[in-house]
Amino acid sequence: MVSVILTHLGESVPVYIEDCVHQLRLWNPTIPIYIILERCHESHRFWQTLVDNYGAHLVYTDTLTQTEAHREFQSGFSGDVRFRKGYWKHVQERFFFMEELMAKENLKDVFSMEYDILVYGSLSDLNTKLRSLSPKLRMVMDNEDRAHPGFLYIPTVSDISQFNTFLTSVSSTGMTDMEILRMYTRVFESQVSFFPVITEARNRSVRHRRSQVGNTSADPFFLSQDSDTLGALFDSAVVGQWVGGIDPRNTGGRKITNYVNEGALYSILEMPFTWENSKGLWRPLVDNVPQFTIHMHSKALKGFLSDRSTMPTDDYDVRAIMAQLQPN
Repeated sequence: MVSVILTHLGESVPVYIEDCVHQLRLWNPTIPIYIILERCHESHRFWQTLVDNYGAHLVYTDTLTQTEAHREFQSGFSGDVRFRKGYWKHVQERFFFMEELMAKENLKDVFSMEYDILVYGSLSDLNTKLRSLSPKLRMVMDNEDRAHPGFLYIPTVSDISQFNTFLTSVSSTGMTDMEILRMYTRVFESQVSFFPVITEARNRSVRHRRSQVGNTSADPFFLSQDSDTLGALFDSAVVGQWVGGIDPRNTGGRKITNYVNEGALYSILEMPFTWENSKGLWRPLVDNVPQFTIHMHSKALKGFLSDRSTMPTDDYDVRAIMAQLQPN
């Protein structure tokens, strides 16, 4: 059975995770949703509401059996542990907890999501299409140097275990999670696939792609891989930063929407973007193709939920969003 894993490490309570879970349930009413947390959250009522209202399963990290690779990671990690109370360690350590949960619950066909991702479709239907291809670890990549962990497909526990063994081997280098993912795709090229961010036709329409800051690729196949089979597009933050803006912690609290991502090899400006209402639920279309995920970088998820009475828009108060954002 298809499952979703959301992982939150650290002591903060990111209240927008409720919007992420709410949106998941609109399109996926029955699939299991696991939320990995540290034990410090056990007495916080907020998390229990996700169980009561959405049937989420809370999994505390101290209930998972630590792998040897996880222990090696903890002793060998040499990155910045001061920024946002350990943020850079958390974004790497989450992969080990995913593996341990998958092993404990015997999970396969897992979608791991960051909780500023909004899903606009059936994950079971998507999984069927992925299974018709060669099931591999799958992610989004928008230029030659970075792969995005925001929305991952993990077919089996062995797929994430192999990645974690690799992660442990490079944990002392100071690379970020996005850089490690990208390096993994180079070392284990045959065992990785990509979610398409643009259509194959759109990709072929530009002979030489170049980002605003100079990233190039001689063969950006990863931008459109399997777009025809999957029949949907996935976001690397390009769509989310345009429609919803960027994280106000990065702007000094200012609201900046219609932001064009400077590092991506494609642009939202080269494609039409619209919202359609199907059976009472809003969903986005990019280049006349369903947009399956939006990475809502601003953390203002509520304005883009599918069950809004009016068309989704960036009608949020940035001060209210900023007040909810905690260090980690």
